[in-house]
Amino acid sequence: MIRARFSSVALRDVAEAQAWYSERGTRLDLDLRDELDQVIERMRQHPAGFPLIRRNIRRANLRRFPYGVFYIEKVDHLLVIGVVHHARHPDLWKRRG
Repeated sequence: MIRARFSSVALRDVAEAQAWYSERGTRLDLDLRDELDQVIERMRQHPAGFPLIRRNIRRANLRRFPYGVFYIEKVDHLLVIGVVHHARHPDLWKRRG
């Protein structure tokens, strides 16, 4: 099965999202991480199973949380370039690909 790698910016996105939920004193930060892990697993199993958003960039949406995982399918891995909240500027992820 193909591997998933996160860019440094995508890792920062995840850390910021988890911190936001963690600051609210809930377990939602852990729930977010679990759901992110699940969507990454689906992406790894079916790399082309998510819609192309721009040229070679695909988006997989989380179900419970308002985030999209933007990634590029490479020959030997998936490169996650962003984990972006749906309310953020829609062009934010375009600068990453």
